[in-house]
Amino acid sequence: QSDQALEGVPYIPYGSVVDSIPAKVSLMQHLMKHGVAVIDDIPPVQDASILHSFVADTFGGLQKDPSRDERNWKIVKVEGASSVSYNPDVRLNNHTDQSCPSYGIPALLLCVHYIEGYGNNSLADGYAIANALKKEDPEAFEMLARYNSEQERDLTRSRVDSVQKLGQSVVLTTKQPIFQTDENNNILRLQYNEVFRLPATAPFDVFPKYWAAYKKFVR
Repeated sequence: QSDQALEGVPYIPYGSVVDSIPAKVSLMQHLMKHGVAVIDDIPPVQDASILHSFVADTFGGLQKDPSRDERNWKIVKVEGASSVSYNPDVRLNNHTDQSCPSYGIPALLLCVHYIEGYGNNSLADGYAIANALKKEDPEAFEMLARYNSEQERDLTRSRVDSVQKLGQSVVLTTKQPIFQTDENNNILRLQYNEVFRLPATAPFDVFPKYWAAYKKFVR
């Protein structure tokens, strides 16, 4: 149950979606328009069963992470956790989910189900940020569109505080600019996660401008 309405975000009762194909189509249309929707009045459960059944019935299923048996990621607060993902008292900066994607594409839809507790989350329009920086500071935009932002993630080591059983680790690497553009320099994709950032490889004489652009983007 949502405690506070978000302006401009559609709130849709769970029961109205699971029992109606037109409502499922309407939900997908909402997501394409707004990028986010809140499913309200979910029956109380103590596991991921409703999440699995709802996503499978409405969207076709969850993407399988190669390092664990469950399709869902279970986040439980751990005191003194070494990973920021399991310590909600420490701020995790906005990032593009699956910035080091397991299957070569980013997460197309992120579903969050709070069984207990609460979360403080914020959403940012990456395209709007990129275009605003392009207008305000073209040189900064060019720095982030030209030079790569290398990232690396070890799927097991980055989840050492997880309560889920993890299998053999997979190390994912990516080497792409934060701003990925088409032939007309229009933004196609934004790819960023501070947690997985490796040392920058921009040329030495360019690095001061690149780092200034990076910090401006993060702000």
